[in-house]
Amino acid sequence: MEERDRYDNHFYLKNDYDIRRLRVNKSQRLLGTISFSTEGVEEQPNEMKLYPFHPKILAFSGVILVGIGLYFLFFRPPLLPEDARYMGTTLAEIQVSVPGLTRWLQKVFWVMGGYIFTTGLLTIYIAFSSFKTRTRGAFPVIAVAGLSSISGMTVINFIISSDFKWLLLVSVFPWVAALTLYQIEGRSRSTD
Repeated sequence: MEERDRYDNHFYLKNDYDIRRLRVNKSQRLLGTISFSTEGVEEQPNEMKLYPFHPKILAFSGVILVGIGLYFLFFRPPLLPEDARYMGTTLAEIQVSVPGLTRWLQKVFWVMGGYIFTTGLLTIYIAFSSFKTRTRGAFPVIAVAGLSSISGMTVINFIISSDFKWLLLVSVFPWVAALTLYQIEGRSRSTD
């Protein structure tokens, strides 16, 4: 809690590529009478300070999930050529031997797309709420969510040798970057 209070009492301003940290009195913040003063603030114009980028990058990961969800909801056909290839058959043979499969799979992908879309929306929300404010437990929850969602999907796509495996692998990197920056920015703040 002490770390969060310390963080909440600072405003970060960007002026001519210079980032200054200004201390704001708690009572001024509560009363809404914030006056900015650079008195007592050491300027270090050549030193780059980290601005909290981790929520924005995590939100971008959420946008990727929203896009994947929309693809599954509206554009993904029930069977792709890679599906038949993995099963060692053709799409025509599948449709003849299991005639209702494509209708059923379409509904399965609608449900799956809805869940992926919702996961993306929740990721965006969490990125700008508990992940940004560094709420206790946010890091492990986001790490497990990334492992079980986009990372898990990527691993399965490599197992089945999907045509989309590399695209999915690239979509894991923003998630990893957000978690890494969360740690780096946290260490940076604790040394201020």
